Amino acid sequence: MCRWTIFLLAAALPVIFTLSSSAPAQTKAQIRVRCEGGRHFLLHFDPHRAIVIAEKRRFEMRRKESSLGQYYHSDKATLIIDGNFVAFVLSGDWDWKDCRFDRSSGPSDKD
Repeated sequence: MCRWTIFLLAAALPVIFTLSSSAPAQTKAQIRVRCEGGRHFLLHFDPHRAIVIAEKRRFEMRRKESSLGQYYHSDKATLIIDGNFVAFVLSGDWDWKDCRFDRSSGPSDKD
């Protein structure tokens, strides 16, 4: 290996470890997220996109680079995953507050 390859790998490893430890392992199952006021949604995410099913609507977002955590965005929704905290913002609906992964139940296939 040349020195530049080793240098780039050394620089990338801390970023990779930070991203992998900042959220639960991605899964094919949908993960339930609970928010303040009894609201909830189902979430599926991978390194390239996230899908949220909330109140019988489906939102697909592409991953964007961000220092805030795992950041996904579309023209109708934004999602940021940082550890157990999940920030979800819909255009015209600002009431998705204090959202967290629901670890009390297993993966769900329906909402």
